[in-house]
Amino acid sequence: MQLSAVSYALDGAYAVGHDGYVLEREGGTWTTVTDDGPSGNGNDLSGSDATDDGQRLWVVGASGEVGEYDVTTDSFLGLISPGDDTDFSAPNDYTGNFRDVAVTGRAGDANVYVTDDSGYVTYSFDNGETWSYTTPGSGSTIPAVGMHSDTEGHCSDTNQSVFATDNGEDWSKIGVDGRDENFYGLDSNTDDNVWVCGNEGLVLEYDGSWTAESLGNVTLRDIQVTTDRTSGLTVGSAGRVFRRSGDWVEANTPTEENLKGVVRGDPDALDFDPAVSDTPDVAVGASGTIIEHA
Repeated sequence: MQLSAVSYALDGAYAVGHDGYVLEREGGTWTTVTDDGPSGNGNDLSGSDATDDGQRLWVVGASGEVGEYDVTTDSFLGLISPGDDTDFSAPNDYTGNFRDVAVTGRAGDANVYVTDDSGYVTYSFDNGETWSYTTPGSGSTIPAVGMHSDTEGHCSDTNQSVFATDNGEDWSKIGVDGRDENFYGLDSNTDDNVWVCGNEGLVLEYDGSWTAESLGNVTLRDIQVTTDRTSGLTVGSAGRVFRRSGDWVEANTPTEENLKGVVRGDPDALDFDPAVSDTPDVAVGASGTIIEHA
């Protein structure tokens, strides 16, 4: 089983992965929420994000899979939720492979942004009741999307492009010129505070203009950086983790499995106050790998 993404919700961390697995961290132990996804079809899951109050976790994946998990009732709001005939999957009958999701707003009243392998951003401003879509770029895969307000944020694709939106509907390219690497991970803090990572160990920072730094012979898959730019994490191939403390420094890890997702456990990095006190940094990846750092 490959784990592809990890996020914090109100009651702790959640990881999602192949075959529809959703895992929850409870008291330092990881347990299975579901092993076949929100619709029960076993579609691979690749992205997750929580609402601003932490009460709902949205997950997305292959074949148009979309699910909303209520962490307060431990149930998906979808096909497998008794008495609820709402199915968020295949919005507008679209069954492309979704890659990432960003959610803003509170439970039941969220804006949801989903990216996919075909270069679409599919979005909803009414908690998944209705959906629209747009194509920011050339149709290349968009592995990552991040929003820093209800309608402002960024996404990046595998055609060396980063796009910005200020209304959640229209996206404009803000770079990156002169690059030929694939971009995989993104963190959107403000209009001019954006971080992107990719292959060849590349970390790009946007502060109105772009600067690039290579951390070596590694493919980086995910990144999170504080709004003050002083600390952060990026993870990638062969179990490699780099921690930012002014500069990027490689950390020792107990694995050589490829890492796909990372989340910072610092409460300052979350939009909500977790209901649990134990919130380590967490990275996930191949072979069901989960590593933590307090």
